[in-house]
Amino acid sequence: MRTTFITSQRHKDANVDIKASKHRLRAAIENTGVGVFVGQGFIAIAAVIFGKFSPGGAAKACLLFGFCSGVKSILSMSNVIDPNLISMIPYVVTIIALILFVGKAHTPAANGKPFVKSK
Repeated sequence: MRTTFITSQRHKDANVDIKASKHRLRAAIENTGVGVFVGQGFIAIAAVIFGKFSPGGAAKACLLFGFCSGVKSILSMSNVIDPNLISMIPYVVTIIALILFVGKAHTPAANGKPFVKSK
């Protein structure tokens, strides 16, 4: 009889632990925001185009767009400007950079051609 009580108490404790773990996981997902990286692929492609398909230029473009994301984070702490307008800053800067500089960027000559390894 005592063994049954211990076993059932263990099951209750395990059930409570599982429920607590589910609650912590749900809270972690809700607090981190699943959509944190939404739109970052667009900015990455724009950085490559803005950097004229060179690693150094892409790195400089990433620094520029990262700076804009930092400005967005800093400005979001104040309640002076609408948060929706603040969250648009990196995307607006990306579009402006593409409008101003995309005509001057030339794609690589082998873009879209399959790579054939030579002997």
